[in-house]
Amino acid sequence: MKSTLKTALFVIAVAVLSVFTPVSAAGVNYQPFVTKKKTLGFTPKEKFIQQIYWNIKDRYPGNVDEKSLFTGAKTQLGALLKAYGINPGEIDSMNPDGKILSAFVKKYENKVNKDLAYYACAIGIIKSLHDEECELIIPSESKDPKKDLVPKGYGGLAVLIEKRNGKLTIIHPFFRGPAQKAGLQPGDQIVSINGKSTDGMDLNDAVAKLTGKAGTTVKITVMRGRTKIERTIAREVVNINPVHVGMDKKLKIGYIKIVYFSMDVPEKTFVALEEFKKRGINRWILDLRDNTGGAINAVINFISMFTPKGDPVMYIKYKPNVKKFPSLFERNLNPPSAVIINNYTIGSAEITAATLKETKGTKLFGLHTGGKTAVSEYIPLEGGATFKMTIGNMLSAGQRSLSGSGISPDVKIGEANEPAFERQIVQKVLEGMK
Repeated sequence: MKSTLKTALFVIAVAVLSVFTPVSAAGVNYQPFVTKKKTLGFTPKEKFIQQIYWNIKDRYPGNVDEKSLFTGAKTQLGALLKAYGINPGEIDSMNPDGKILSAFVKKYENKVNKDLAYYACAIGIIKSLHDEECELIIPSESKDPKKDLVPKGYGGLAVLIEKRNGKLTIIHPFFRGPAQKAGLQPGDQIVSINGKSTDGMDLNDAVAKLTGKAGTTVKITVMRGRTKIERTIAREVVNINPVHVGMDKKLKIGYIKIVYFSMDVPEKTFVALEEFKKRGINRWILDLRDNTGGAINAVINFISMFTPKGDPVMYIKYKPNVKKFPSLFERNLNPPSAVIINNYTIGSAEITAATLKETKGTKLFGLHTGGKTAVSEYIPLEGGATFKMTIGNMLSAGQRSLSGSGISPDVKIGEANEPAFERQIVQKVLEGMK
């Protein structure tokens, strides 16, 4: 079969990293704000804290320990004091309750910027949730976080990068994008950007350095095995196609790679399946590797193409209810014969794989998925900041929760996370479909 498997079947799988740098619950460096090298971009008020607190209390689906919220605030206020060179032990006597912020501001009103105190308190409350999906996005980092999350038209190299084994690794260059035209390949490790080593570099910092105004250049050095390669690449405005299609007429096998679930994915998939039908192709492979999900409505429409109208395609567990999302229309298209997944398949992409397995008996190939199926909402806050908060958890059509557990493949393919093994992975899937 190897000799008959055409190159046309293999397309470059792609996904997109967010091009803004959110302030996440992972931690904050307050020093740039204290030294005024960096600004918040807004003036937080007391209502700013109240909005965060009450949204968590009323809508966060997990267990919320009130004391831990304010203990988190106390910890971050201590970190802020440290940035000012003040002994953080001075706030040890403060009770971690709803009065801690006002007590802190009163005690340090002539020593600490009040806006930064509000900011640190908010970070502490959010961080106490221990939920990496919850983030505070400040205006100086992103003027429009919703727009920034939509991967359309930014100046960059058209490449997906991830931190793998501590190394900044190219997963997939976009077809005909600047990185691909420069000869960069999956598996290349980026060791420097504009002469600065990437050792220890945060992924968001790397993305910020690689992206920029279209037409400007960036110099990068990559290691390909033991070979060092240097390239100076001009950034381009990248418009990303979320669906990549291939087919092998001889084997009568179709292949669809979905990068992320944007609203045009169902339509693009429908067009591809109609083309398969015209060519007598009834079996096709759905590749969801590295797919981090996307618009829930897009996923509902996508699964609806293979599901009788009215049947469940997914559920979402909110606080306190579970909501059913039924199939919206009757198309009865051929579902995929196989779905490829890996550790980086998360969110609604995981739910898609699980639902197809449950309702259509679709076989899963690859590696265990990431187990991250949170539903997030972007909540505007007083002054212009945005709170990205988990408001629910997606469940499969069988009401199975994948949060923290993910889903295992029927056939394990050990190289499914390795970007240099596109051809071998699809080959193994085809062999498993016999």
